[in-house]
Amino acid sequence: MDDYQVWLNHPSVRHIYNKLDLSLKLGYNAGPAGVPVPVTGEYIVRPIINLSGMGATAYITELVADKDHDVPPGYFWCERFTGDHVSINYSWRRGELNPINAAQGWNNPKELYRFGMWKLLDDIPDYMIPNWVSCTMEVHHINIEFIDGKIIEIHGRHGFDFPAHSTEIIPVFEDTQIDQHM
Repeated sequence: MDDYQVWLNHPSVRHIYNKLDLSLKLGYNAGPAGVPVPVTGEYIVRPIINLSGMGATAYITELVADKDHDVPPGYFWCERFTGDHVSINYSWRRGELNPINAAQGWNNPKELYRFGMWKLLDDIPDYMIPNWVSCTMEVHHINIEFIDGKIIEIHGRHGFDFPAHSTEIIPVFEDTQIDQHM
């Protein structure tokens, strides 16, 4: 199932795609376009909702406290997290959220949605999941993305499909230059 199908078929879980509300609910330092940041520093600026490429058009920038910034309409700023980017697939069984698998990704800091590699983890991290995530039970499968153990996105579907017996994925984008001497 794709995110747009979850949006269309499960209206009661649409709110999980609102990354500004998600950030605020999790207690992060975040705000919509037009609200100045309280502390000067590096922030991630991204669309509040973006079902087609959750990290597409997001960028990292320095924002100055109490200054009006050119954060685009429909976007928000959030404190920037650094550390491991981990994506965990979960399934609901008998009212319990069960981890299925996890992968760590390495992305391009200039194009945050472009990952150079995803690697399956042998051990699934036991990150804290808030109780309100139970609202996703009706979709049966979810994916939660974390940076340094902090939730940054929730999807109403699993996040990645590794081919059988594979432990690494190296995405190839349309404009990826392939080394002919490999």
